[in-house]
Formats: sequence, structure tokens, C-alpha cells
Amino acid sequence: MNGMTNEPTGNLTSAGGSHYPWHSPTWQQIVNQQRRGRLAHAYLFTGLPDTGRHQFVISVAHYVLCEADKSAHNEACGQCRQCLLFAKGYHPDVLQVQPEDGSRAIKIDQVRQIADHVQQTSNQASATKVIIIQPAEALGTAAANSLLKSLEEPPGKALFLLIADSGDRLLATIRSRCQNVSLPSPSFSDTQAWLATMSAADSDTLASAAALAPQQPFAALRMLEEGVPAWREILTEKLTSLRQGE
Repeated sequence: MNGMTNEPTGNLTSAGGSHYPWHSPTWQQIVNQQRRGRLAHAYLFTGLPDTGRHQFVISVAHYVLCEADKSAHNEACGQCRQCLLFAKGYHPDVLQVQPEDGSRAIKIDQVRQIADHVQQTSNQASATKVIIIQPAEALGTAAANSLLKSLEEPPGKALFLLIADSGDRLLATIRSRCQNVSLPSPSFSDTQAWLATMSAADSDTLASAAALAPQQPFAALRMLEEGVPAWREILTEKLTSLRQGE
């Protein structure tokens, strides 16, 4: 259902320093690693699209850069200088790498920007630079090999956060340089409950949308917001999947 997405990408304010309920166990793992000083230098987050993956990763970046005492906070504080930058939708220490200008590929020139980004003077005392790459599958061979060099020898104090549907289409060497984290999808009841907080639709309509996209709540939300065209598109994708035996 890659075409059916209402999931925000690219905007740092989309996270608001939080994450979705179905990601809570994974979030706590990241928090615990941060508190123990055992945060990896690179993560590969995999899971279905339309489940809030981008928001989760932005929240990780937000939490890591937040200046508040991590022993007392499970979320970004929302009040420090770093959090105020996130609230404005831009943080100079966060570089988001994704396909540009209608392209489906992340190009090598974009990956080469990472070294320049890391070498710039940091906005915060810890000097952490965060690089978010989405979708990681969009890395071409040259771009992937260039990224591999950065993962093998991280430039400065950098935190790499990669997002992908799965790791199967990535270089095995890239997967091995990252801590692989599988992001869970919501259950049908979780999807329906979340939709009820986002839409004024009646319970039968909410249930129908959740049934068509039980593990992809943003796809279900788009159906509710856009009406017939979105329903038609997702039904077509379902029928295509059935014909292909998926």
C-alpha cells in the first residue's frame, strides 16, 4: 500500500516529541539504551509503511538531542533550546536524506552531504549529528557504498537512523553495521481506536476503514479523509494482492 499514505515525512514538527501507542515497547528499548549510554551509532528501523515509522524516528532524534536529564524523562521535555527548534520544524543538527525532485532514488551526492553535515559546528553541547535516511531501499549502489563508508567509520559523533519496509533490499554490509529494530504494526483494535481519535466518522465507517487497512492506520485515515478515490485505490491494491497470491 505504498501509494496509500497519509503518514507525515520530512517535517520535524510531525513528531511533537512523541510516538504512537503501538510503538511504545520499542520506544522504551531506545530510552533504556540511551540511559545506559549504549545507544548504537546506527539503527535500521523496519516495518510496514503507513504505521508512523517516520514519526517514531523523528521522536528518537528529538529525544537524543533534548537537553533535559534523560534519567527523569521518557520523552523530550519540549522546553529546552533543542526542543524549541524541533517545534519550529527545523533543527540544524538533523539531516534528512530522501529522494528529491520526483526521483525514486537517493543519489550519491545526497549521501556525500552527510560528511559536510557532521563536520559543521553543532548547535548543542553534545555535538551529536543525526542523519535520517528514508526510504533506505531508495539508495542506489553508488549511494549505498558511499553510506557504508560513513557507517564503518562514523564521521564525528553521528547517529544514523535508517527507515525501510524490510532489510532484504539493502546491502548486507549496511544491515550488519546497523542495529536492526523491527517496528510493530498496530492490531485491528489499535487501528480502530486510533482512528476514532482522528476522525468524526461513525463507528461502522471506522470499522470498515480499519478492516481494509488493519495494520496501516495512516492508509485507513486517508480513506476516511479523501473518500471514494482513496477507498477505490486501496480496494484495487487488495484485489491485486489476492490475484498475485500475497
